Amino acid sequence: MTINSLYFDKIFNLTLKFINSNSTNKIMHLNFIKNKFSTKLFNQKIKFTKKFPKKKIIRKNKNIIVGMNTVGLLLDRLTVLCLKLNHLKKKLKDRKKADITLFEVNSIIKALKNAQSIDKIDFNKITRHKIISNASNFEEAYFELLISNFILWESQEILYNRNINNCSVNEIRDYLKLFSKYNTLRNFLITKVENFYWQNEKKKY
Repeated sequence: MTINSLYFDKIFNLTLKFINSNSTNKIMHLNFIKNKFSTKLFNQKIKFTKKFPKKKIIRKNKNIIVGMNTVGLLLDRLTVLCLKLNHLKKKLKDRKKADITLFEVNSIIKALKNAQSIDKIDFNKITRHKIISNASNFEEAYFELLISNFILWESQEILYNRNINNCSVNEIRDYLKLFSKYNTLRNFLITKVENFYWQNEKKKY
């Protein structure tokens, strides 16, 4: 099955617009990220999902080997690349690196347009922690995946742009808690995105 050609382009544009409108040039404190910032993002679910493009399968194609090119994994990668693209353009003003990232985005979108369903998939982490997700369809699952990666991206400032030796033990502990929570949720949502995406199509074909 192949999706109509502009579907994932529209998802990319919607994702980038959402990130642009919610990102800042300032470094956010971890407490702010896990409280006010995360609440602000999740509160935009209805508004975001209403703008989602309509999906239409236009033909069958069973000759493509899936490998790791599943819709869930590719869309996860797309959200991360959108975050990186925004960071390069908005914070670093690095047009050259942004163009390289955009090239990778186009490659992901091309793979998405030819993605195939597979019978069984499970990217969930092996954990004892309770995973909370309210997603009841593909659009909501994608939105929650985007939010999870957005929060992970902003919180990783402590790892990549600060001297961790100058961070307090409590701050590092808080980061590990936040990373564990949202990375576990992220993998759960990759599976959900995949399953929701093909849910109706498997019934048709």
